[in-house]
Amino acid sequence: MVTKKAKELLNVVKKDIKGEQLATKSTIWYKDPETNNYKGVYCHWDGYPSNNGKLLLENYNSLEKVKELVSLGFLSSLREDIKSCEFYHRDMDEDFNSYEVSSKDEMEEFFESYTYIFEDNKWLINDYDSGEFIELTTDLCLQD
Repeated sequence: MVTKKAKELLNVVKKDIKGEQLATKSTIWYKDPETNNYKGVYCHWDGYPSNNGKLLLENYNSLEKVKELVSLGFLSSLREDIKSCEFYHRDMDEDFNSYEVSSKDEMEEFFESYTYIFEDNKWLINDYDSGEFIELTTDLCLQD
């Protein structure tokens, strides 16, 4: 669930606390086959396909792995494995935050520069030109 505190955290993060570097923000979701809801998290750094897209394709390629990732809440940065990822709650002692919505339309409120969804055992990415989600492929990860 998105709490008031989660929205406040996003507003703080979006202001780029350091003021020196610009982040490429993303959200990472999966469709829960038990509830048909979408569960997701915010990721602050390196959301572009050649980084987060590639990491998701290569390292988080099963529902179990994606559930584990999302279960730890908002991320500062995604890495090759869960232990190396930087989570706001686990690693920075921030409040736990995550998203849960019942449809892709409801996700729009939380879209960032890139939005990834693990659904039907494949990764999807938002295509802002068409307004649709398309399958994330290795070729797409090489384009940015």
